Amino acid sequence: MRKKSGTRTKGTKDHAVLRRRASHKSKGDSSVSPKNEAALLRAKEFEKFAAQQGEMVAGAEEAAVSLDYEAVAEIVRKGQKLAKDEEAWPQFITLPFWTVEVKKGRPKPEDRPEAIRYMLRRYRGSSELQSKQASDRWRAVKVLLAEGVKPHRMAAILEKRGGYRGINRPKRNGQTSSEVAPKDKSKSEASNCLFEADFGPNIDWLTRLETPCRIGLIGFVEEVGVPIKIRVEKFQRMKET
Repeated sequence: MRKKSGTRTKGTKDHAVLRRRASHKSKGDSSVSPKNEAALLRAKEFEKFAAQQGEMVAGAEEAAVSLDYEAVAEIVRKGQKLAKDEEAWPQFITLPFWTVEVKKGRPKPEDRPEAIRYMLRRYRGSSELQSKQASDRWRAVKVLLAEGVKPHRMAAILEKRGGYRGINRPKRNGQTSSEVAPKDKSKSEASNCLFEADFGPNIDWLTRLETPCRIGLIGFVEEVGVPIKIRVEKFQRMKET
């Protein structure tokens, strides 16, 4: 009788151990510590902010370039906060955008000091072209940050200095656009040459226009040569006369 009683006791203890293990396993699978949960929420907020800025600029028919500058300035401000958030960063880099959508150039744990760079990547998108666009912005932003420019002044300075290309070109080529321009072209030759226009983000809206049509352009003349190169900041459709 005692032997049977002992067997039942042992069996009861074994089941109790199994229940405890199952309970711990269940908790380990489904529960997240409050600290990690808060960090994950912050990481999602950072990502959502960058994505929303991209959607806002993509949906703007007019003044898309100036809106882009403003969005980038806001992302810099937000990215500076992410760079200081040691808990949110590991959560940010494991969000589905990075683990599923992005194929190359994913952020690593040690990349936290360059959080702005990856916020800009999220802002532009996951494609190879969008990655290049994000890189252009990041290079210009690094120059401005090195000069001590604060985020709230960044949009105005980007506009004043010819945008990302205007800031990146001297650093990339080691010369200004005026030094690049051909100097042996006569006025008559220049007047007959073609224009090469860079519409930037506005190109999506340009391709939707029914042609032929009249448009008014506002932008910068970057090179006076053959062809004359201009960068379009904004444009609008004009009424037919």
